[in-house]
Amino acid sequence: MIELLVTGTGRCGTGYVSKLLTASGIPCGHEEVYTPLGIQNRPELVADASWCAVPFLKDFQGRIVHLVRHPLAVIRSFLGIRFFTHDLASPHRRFAARHFRRSPDPVTNAMRWWITLNSRTEAYADVRIRVEDLPGALPELVGHPIEPGPEPDRQTNHRRQAQIQALPAGLLRTKVQRMGRRYGYDVEAL
Repeated sequence: MIELLVTGTGRCGTGYVSKLLTASGIPCGHEEVYTPLGIQNRPELVADASWCAVPFLKDFQGRIVHLVRHPLAVIRSFLGIRFFTHDLASPHRRFAARHFRRSPDPVTNAMRWWITLNSRTEAYADVRIRVEDLPGALPELVGHPIEPGPEPDRQTNHRRQAQIQALPAGLLRTKVQRMGRRYGYDVEAL
C-alpha cells in the first residue's frame, strides 16, 4: 500500500502534486488508489493525491499531507465546473453525495465543502502545505530532503472558474475567512 497520501478539498492542486512528486522520483497517482469507486490496490505507487481519501483518513497508516489552496480559488473552481449543480451522473459527484449533504444553493455548498473537507483532513494530517508554496515546500511535503524534478504545468487540471468576486456575507463567509487566515491566506476581501 502507499506510504504518502496528499489530500484536501479537491480543486486544490492534487493533480499538480501528483505530477510534481512523480517527476521528483516518487511514483504518485492522482485518485488512482483513493478513487470515487473505492480504494484500489496500486503496488507500483508510493503515493496518491486524492480528495476521495478524506473519508478514510483515520485508517491510513502512512504520512498524510493536507494540501490547501486559497479558498476563493477553490470555491470559484467548484462553481465553474458546476460540481454542486449537476445531477449525480459522474462517479465523483456520487461519491461526494455519499459523504456530504447538499443544500439547494451551489455557493453555499462550495463554501461548506471547503470548510468541511479541510476540517476533516486537519484532524489526521501530519503536515499542511499550501499549493502556492510548491515546489519549494516539496521537502516538507514528503518529510525528508528531496530535489524537485522538472516542475509540471500548474494548470494540469485547470478548468473554467466562476467569476464571483466575493462570497455572500454571513456565518459561512466568516468561517471561510477564519480558516483561510489560519492557512496563511489574505481573506479580508472575501
